[in-house]
Amino acid sequence: MPSRWGLVRQVSIEHPQRQRLPPKVGKREEQREQQPRPDTSSSCNIERPRQQQPQPATSGSLGLDVAASIDITILSNQPHRIATGLFGPVMINGQAVGGLLLGRSSASMLGLFVLPGVIDADYQGEIMVMVHTPYPPIRINKGQRIAQLVPLPQLTKGMIPLKQEPREQKGFGSTGGLTLLTIDLSDRPKKPCTLYYRNQSIILTGLLDTGADTSIITPGEWPSEWPLQSSTTTVTGVGGVTLASRTPMLAVEIDGRRATAVFSLALLPPTVSCLIGRDVLAQLGLVLTNEHPFRITAIAWTFPLPLTWTTKNPVVVKQWPLKRESLLQAHQLVQEQYAQGHLKLSTSPWNTPIFVIQKKSGKYRLLHDLRAVNDQMEPMGALQPGLPNPAMLPEDWPILIIDLKDCFFTIALHPQDTKRFAFTLPAINRGEPDKRFEWTVLPQGMRNSPTICQLYVDAALQPLRKEMPNTIIYHYMDDILFAQQDPFMEQQIERVKTVLAEFSLVVAPEKVQRSAPWKYLGWQITGKQVTPQKLTLATDIATLNDAQKLLGDLQWLKPVVGLPNTLLEKLMPLLKGTDPCTPISLTLEQQETLQDITDCVCKGFVSRLDPNLPLDLMIWNNRTHLLGAITQFRKKTGERVACTQSGYVTRATMECHS
Repeated sequence: MPSRWGLVRQVSIEHPQRQRLPPKVGKREEQREQQPRPDTSSSCNIERPRQQQPQPATSGSLGLDVAASIDITILSNQPHRIATGLFGPVMINGQAVGGLLLGRSSASMLGLFVLPGVIDADYQGEIMVMVHTPYPPIRINKGQRIAQLVPLPQLTKGMIPLKQEPREQKGFGSTGGLTLLTIDLSDRPKKPCTLYYRNQSIILTGLLDTGADTSIITPGEWPSEWPLQSSTTTVTGVGGVTLASRTPMLAVEIDGRRATAVFSLALLPPTVSCLIGRDVLAQLGLVLTNEHPFRITAIAWTFPLPLTWTTKNPVVVKQWPLKRESLLQAHQLVQEQYAQGHLKLSTSPWNTPIFVIQKKSGKYRLLHDLRAVNDQMEPMGALQPGLPNPAMLPEDWPILIIDLKDCFFTIALHPQDTKRFAFTLPAINRGEPDKRFEWTVLPQGMRNSPTICQLYVDAALQPLRKEMPNTIIYHYMDDILFAQQDPFMEQQIERVKTVLAEFSLVVAPEKVQRSAPWKYLGWQITGKQVTPQKLTLATDIATLNDAQKLLGDLQWLKPVVGLPNTLLEKLMPLLKGTDPCTPISLTLEQQETLQDITDCVCKGFVSRLDPNLPLDLMIWNNRTHLLGAITQFRKKTGERVACTQSGYVTRATMECHS
C-alpha cells in the first residue's frame, strides 16, 4: 500500500540501534579456511554473528564480505539502503582505511545490484549498502552476503582537506551530509474517528489520506481485548515492509457519517494513531480539498458531464431538402448561434437533419432531429419524480420567482461528445459547398439535456442554499422559486443574479416575479392559496392523442383540485391503443365524468401552510383505494384544509365525495 508520510520509498527500513560487539568475535586464525572457497552462493546464514569489523571470506579474498543485518522485501525498482550492522572506521592491522563498496556476482545473478560507493577512512557511522532490482519483488534475508568492501590505502592523507573536522557519523558517502526524506504532518488533515467493535468503541485521531489503499491502526492503540486475525497482507511504511495483522470488521464514524472496514495493524508516525484510507473515505463520500484550513466537502459533479454511448459507430441521416424560405431562416438562425459560440465548424462523420418551424409570435425556431443520436445514447434517467408542491410554502411569506434565459445554451457539452451532434447546412441554390456544424452546448431534443440542465442549475444554486439557510428554494429545470419570511431586498436579488452568472446562467429580467399573484409551474400562488392556472380542459375528445393530453392534465391538477381516483378510473379505457390518430368516442358515463371533473377544477384550491398550526395526517380507507392528506385544523372555523404533498387529498376532494 503506497503511503505518503515518513521514510517510505527512499528509506524503507528502520535501522537497528548501533551496537558494538565484544572484541572476542569470530574464528581463530588456525580455524579459518586456508583454500579458496568453491561456492558463490548468496544463501542466508542466519546464525552468523554480527562482527565488529568485516573480514575476508578466504585467505585469497581481496574484499571483505558485507551482509544484511535485517530481513527486507524490496517491492519497487527504486534504490534502497540496506543496513549491515557494521560501523566505520574500517580497521586493517590497527589502521583506519577507506574502502570501495562493490556488489557480488552471485547476488547480481539473482537480480540484486549494488550501487558502488566509497567508504571514507574517517567515517564512523553505520555502513549502508545501496541496492536496486529491476525485477521486484526480491527478498533479502538477515545475514545474506550482498556486497564486498575492498580496502584502499588513503593516498590523499597528505593533501589539505576542504573541511578540517573529521567526517565521523555526518554522512554516508564521500561528500555531503546525510539527507533523509521527511514530511511535516502537522498541517495534514486529521479528524476524530470513533471505531466500534460490537458494544465497545474507541476514539482515535485519524489522518485522512487519499493515497492509502487501506486504513491502518498503530499497534499501540489497538485494545488488547479486541481480537486480531492473521494475514498475508504486507504494508509498506515506517519500518519497511511488514506483515500486518488484520482486525475484524469495524464500524468507523467521522463527522456523523458511518462506514465499515477491516484495518491493518502497522507502525505509524508518533503523531498519528490511525490512518484513514480510500476504503473508508469512498464509503463516506468524502473528498480532500486543497483549501486551507482543511475541510470535508461532499462530492460534487464536475462539468461538463460526459455522455455514455452504446456504440462508437457514426450515425448518418441525410439532410432533407428545405423550402427556400425555411432555408433562408435556417442560415440566419445558424449564423446567430455560431456568433454566440453555440456552434462550431465540424468535420464529424455523424450527421442528422435540421429544420425550422414558425412560432405563434411569427419568429422562426431552429430544430435538430436527434432521434438517431438518442438511440445510441444511454439515458441518465429522471431526477425529480414530480413537481414541487407550493402548498408547503408558509402563508404570507414573500416569494421571488425567476426564469433562466436559454438555459440549455449556457451549459457546455463535453468536448468528446460534440462530434455526435453534427448537422449540414445546405447551400442556397448549391452556389457553394455545404457547411457542417456541431453543437458545443446542450442541444434541444437531446435525450439527456433536461437531466444535465437540472444537475447544472442545482450546482449553481448550492452557494445560495448555504448563504440563505432560512430561505425555501424550489428548483425545477430553469424555473426557480425563493420564499422567505422577510421581503426580498434589491441587493439580495442582485446577489442571486451574481451567483448564477458565475455559472454563465442568465436571469430573464422580464420573467422576474416579485409580487402576488405569482405563477410557477402551472400554479397561481397568492398569499394564502394555490390554484391551477389552467382552469379550462379540452373535453372534445376525438383521438387517442386528445385523450392522452387530457389525462396528463388531470394527473397534474390532481394534487390541488382533489380529483378522486374513482373519477379518473372511468377515463382510463380511453388510453387503449398505440396510434395517436386512433379515433375514439366517449360513452355517456364518461361524458358525465368529464362534467364532474370540470366542476372540481373550477372549485379546487389548496391553502398554503400555516407555520403556527400543527400538522395532522388523515387516511381514508375505501373499497379500492387509500386516500391520505396532511391537514391543519383551524379551530376558529372548524374547517380542515389540506396543504401539502403531491397526491394528497385536499378540501376540494372532500367536497367532490360528498
